[in-house]
Amino acid sequence: GDLGLPDHAALVCDGAVAGLAHACRTLLEPGDELVTTDPTWNWPMVFAKSVGATVKQIPIYGEEYGYRLAPARLADAIGSKTKIVYLVDPNNPLGSACTAAEIDAIVEAIRPSRAVLIHDCTYRHFAYNHTLAATRFPERTLTVYSFSKWLGLAGLRIGAIVAAPALAERLTAAQPNVLGSNI
Repeated sequence: GDLGLPDHAALVCDGAVAGLAHACRTLLEPGDELVTTDPTWNWPMVFAKSVGATVKQIPIYGEEYGYRLAPARLADAIGSKTKIVYLVDPNNPLGSACTAAEIDAIVEAIRPSRAVLIHDCTYRHFAYNHTLAATRFPERTLTVYSFSKWLGLAGLRIGAIVAAPALAERLTAAQPNVLGSNI
C-alpha cells in the first residue's frame, strides 16, 4: 500500500505509540539496550526502561552534529547489549529527515550487530523523498506507521508496525492489546 512494501506484514495497533510499546516490551529484556538520538521521542525510552533495558542516546542537537545522526557515531554506540536502534525520521522535534545515503549508512552501521532497527516514520508524509530503511534492511527493520498524523485524525488511534513476515512473527508471540483493538 502506501509504504510500497508488498512482501511485508502489518500488525495494526491502537496508534503508533501502542506499536512502539509492544515492540519494546516484546523485543527487549532486562540488561538489553535501546540506542536512539537526543533529541528523540521520549516514550520508547520509557517503554525500554519499563522492562529493565537501558537507553543510550547519541546527541544530534547542535551545529557540531549538524542536527543529524552521523552513522559513524551510531556504529560506535552499538554494543553487544544493543537489541534495538530507534530512529525517528523525520525527527521529532527537529524536523530533519535522513537522506537515502544516510539511511544506507545507518543500515550498514547496524547490520554487523544483532539489533533491530525501529524506523519511526510517523511524519514521513511531511518530508521530501523519504527513504524507508525497510527497503534496504527488510530482515531487521520494523517500520512504525501512524494514520493519525498525515490524515489529520489526531483523535483516531490507529497505527501499524510493518515488517518482513519472520520479524512480524516475533511480535505476534505476545498480544499487543489485552482486549483487542477497536478498529
